[in-house]
Amino acid sequence: NDPTWGNGVLDPDERIDFDALNRYAEEVTDRELGLLLSYGRSRAFRDDLSLGGSVKFVRKSVGEYNAWCIGLDLGALWQLRPEWAFGLNVQDATTTFLDWRNTPTEPREYITPTVKLGTAYTKELAAISGSLTGALDLAMRFEDEAADAYSFNAGGMPGDVKVGVEYWYRSALA
Repeated sequence: NDPTWGNGVLDPDERIDFDALNRYAEEVTDRELGLLLSYGRSRAFRDDLSLGGSVKFVRKSVGEYNAWCIGLDLGALWQLRPEWAFGLNVQDATTTFLDWRNTPTEPREYITPTVKLGTAYTKELAAISGSLTGALDLAMRFEDEAADAYSFNAGGMPGDVKVGVEYWYRSALA
């Protein structure tokens, strides 16, 4: 009955009571199973345009609770030049929802769409025996969420900016 017990500070002479943890801890299993039906087509409407999409069926379970959902992802790739491409990806385009069962309230959880726009430019460089690709990606989520975990927030829509570089050595090692 020490008054400092449970203060969140572990003193050097204190030890974790694993017996107490075992008395109150419960093992919970978290599983996800997904089935995706996808279709893609290159040269869709134009020689430099590729389109595709996936319908996804997901079953999620956490402990004794489980949910089913269905969602739709869409994508497009435009090859502006042989070395320069633009891509558009819409995840959960129809606002995917998880329909929970066996829970006290049986809630419906919504997964809002995410739109990603990206570009990549590749340059062959004989001086380094390979190629360099620079890429830029912008992702926007359609939900009113704090921007703390994201790069920016535009009118209540959080977003991320990602930049990357890839080096290919003789088309064998990246």
